Amino acid sequence: MMPMMMMMMMMMMMMMMMMMMMMMMMMMMMMMMMMTTTTKTTTTTTTTTTTMMMMNL
Repeated sequence: MMPMMMMMMMMMMMMMMMMMMMMMMMMMMMMMMMMTTTTKTTTTTTTTTTTMMMMNL
């Protein structure tokens, strides 16, 4: 019983971390979208990098 509980706790923590990361990424994306002054090329590069990071997770 105890090991199972520990595993569950670990899983929950991991999920929370993932959610936090997702939120951070979303915020970054929003910021990038807001910055319309920058060229389209830069925005595309940033989006690609974010996607890559997500894949790595």
